[in-house]
Amino acid sequence: MCGIVGRVALQPQRDFELSAAIAALAHRGPDAQASVDLGWAVLGHTRLAILDLDPRSDQPYSSPDGRWVLVYNGEVYNYLELRDELERSGAWRFTTTSDTEVVLASLVTWGPDAVKRFNGMWALCLVDIITKTALLSRDRFGVKPLFHQVQPDGSIVFASRVNALLAASDAPARPSLEHLRGFLTLGVTDWGTSTFYDGVSELAPGTNMTVDSAGNRAITRYYRFPDPDPGQTVSTEEIESLLTDSVRLRLRSDVPVAITLSGGLDSSLIAALVARERSDVLAVTAVITGHRDDEGDAASRVAAALGIEWTPIEIDVDRLDLTQLARVCESLDGPTQSPAAVAMDSVMQSIRKRGYLVALEGQGADEVFGGYGTMLTPYVIGDHLRRFDLVGAASTAHLFASSFGTTTAVRSTIRSLTPGLHSLYLRQIGVVKAFGPKLTEASSPATGAERRPRMSGNEALLQQRDVVLRSLLAYGDRMSMAHAVEARQPFLDYRLVDLISRLSAAEMVKGGQGKAQLRQVADRLLPIRDPIDGPKRGFVMPVRAWMQQPEAQSALLDGYAASQGIYSRAGVQSLLARNAARDSPLIALALFRLLMGEYWLRSAAS
Repeated sequence: MCGIVGRVALQPQRDFELSAAIAALAHRGPDAQASVDLGWAVLGHTRLAILDLDPRSDQPYSSPDGRWVLVYNGEVYNYLELRDELERSGAWRFTTTSDTEVVLASLVTWGPDAVKRFNGMWALCLVDIITKTALLSRDRFGVKPLFHQVQPDGSIVFASRVNALLAASDAPARPSLEHLRGFLTLGVTDWGTSTFYDGVSELAPGTNMTVDSAGNRAITRYYRFPDPDPGQTVSTEEIESLLTDSVRLRLRSDVPVAITLSGGLDSSLIAALVARERSDVLAVTAVITGHRDDEGDAASRVAAALGIEWTPIEIDVDRLDLTQLARVCESLDGPTQSPAAVAMDSVMQSIRKRGYLVALEGQGADEVFGGYGTMLTPYVIGDHLRRFDLVGAASTAHLFASSFGTTTAVRSTIRSLTPGLHSLYLRQIGVVKAFGPKLTEASSPATGAERRPRMSGNEALLQQRDVVLRSLLAYGDRMSMAHAVEARQPFLDYRLVDLISRLSAAEMVKGGQGKAQLRQVADRLLPIRDPIDGPKRGFVMPVRAWMQQPEAQSALLDGYAASQGIYSRAGVQSLLARNAARDSPLIALALFRLLMGEYWLRSAAS
C-alpha cells in the first residue's frame, strides 16, 4: 500500500522534479520515498511496507534488463498463485518475495490483460522505456485512487492524491462547482470521471489507459459488473467457499493485522472467518459510551463468542472537532457525505498507534449483496407492478412493511416510484435553497446517481454498486491511508462479486431486509444470532447536535462559501432553523454536507 505520482510524455529536453509531490504523499508511504527520471517519464513512489519488508522491494521497481519500470499502489492478494504460474512456465526468475515484482512480471509476460488475473486493489503505472509507452490501470471497483491531468505541453500527470498531482502539475485546477452541486444535491462524491477539481479526472474503476510519447491516450474498460441472470440462484456453500478464500488471501501480510468489528452482520462474518485462520488478529470497535447507538456491547459479545482478542476505541462525538473536520477534508481531496468519516479517522489513527498496519473491514457487503432494503425493495415492487404481477407486488410489500414498519415502507415506495417526487423531496429538505448565485448558476452534471421512478430493481442495485460503493471506498481509502493503515475488503473479491451479481434484486431482498444470501451464510458460521436477527444500523453520529454548535453555524453563515456567493446565508439560516425546530436526520445530513463543502473550499483555496 503506497502512494504513486508521475509525469509521462515529457519533452526530452526538460528536467522535472517530483520532490514536492512525493512529500505530499509521504503519509501514504512512510517507509520509503524515491523517484526515477527516465527522460520521457518521471515516476515517484512512497512505500508502506506490507509484504517483503526488505528495501529490495522498494519502488520505482525495474525489470532486470531495465526496460520496464513500475510504480504501484495496492495489494494483489493472489500474488503467490501468480508467482507459481510464472515460475513454472519459466517466464520469470524472482529475486524478491513481494507482490510488486509479481505485478511487474505479470504485466511484462501477459500484457495489459494481466490485470484480469489480479485479485486485489491497485493503481499502477508501468513504463516501457524502449517503446516509450505507459500503462495506467485501476482496480475493478476503484478501491485505490488514480487521478490524472493533461498538461499544457501534452504530457500526463497522475497521482494517488490531487494535492500531489497539483504539486507536479503546470496546469491550473480550480474547484468544480458543478461537481460540488452534484454532491450537495445527491450526497455522492464519485461518479463518471469528473472530480471536485476542474481539469482533474479520475481513471474510472476497471479501466486501463495507455499513453505514448506524443501524449496520445487510449482508454479500455476491462471490467463491468455482470448482468443478473433471471431465475439464477446461488448456493450458500458457493458463497461461503469464496468468502472463506477471500479472507484467507487478505490475511497475507508480513505486518500485524487488525479487523474492524461493529457487531453487525458483515463485520461479524469477517471476524468468524478470520478466527478460523489465525489467532493473532486484533478486533477493534469504535465505542461511543453512553449513546444508544453504541456498538461496543454487540461487538464484545461477538468477539467473546468467537474467542478473538477485542479492544474498544473510545470515540468522543458529543462535540464536532472542527480542526479534525478540516483535516479530514484535506485528506479526502474533497468533501464526503458520511459523518462516519470523522469516526473512521479516529479509529484508523488508533489502529496505527497500536502497531497494526493492516485492517480487514466489512465494506462492500451492502452494495454487493443488496443490503439497502429500503432503497431496493420499492423498485422490486415496481417491477412486479409493471408486469401486472399484483400477487408478487403485494407479497413483497407485506414483507417490506414487516421488516421496516408500514410507515417507512409506504413513504419509501411512494417517494421512489412517483415521477418527480424524489426530486421534490430533495428540494424540500432545503439543501438547494442554501445554494448561492454561483452554485445556482453551475450546471448539475449527469451523475447517474438520481433515483428514477422507472428504474428496475436491478438498475437500482447496479447504481448502488457503481455509484454509492465508489463514494464509500473513496473516503475509506483516504481515512485509512491518512494514518498509513491498509484497509482490505473481503466482500470485494471479484470472484464473489461476479457470483452474486448473477442474482436479481428480487432474489436479494427476500424477506424485505436485503442480504438474504449473506444471512444464510451467517446461519452456518456465527455461534450467536445477534448479528443475524438484529436490525440494520450504521455508525450513527449526533449530526443534529453538531449542526447546532455555534462554531459550525458560524462556519456556514460567515465562512468562505457564503462570502464568495457559493452559499446563500439566508438559505443556510433557514436550514439551521429547521434543524433546531425538529429532529430530521435528512436536514441534519444536508447541513453536514454543506459544512464539509465549506471546509473543502477553504482547503482548495489555500
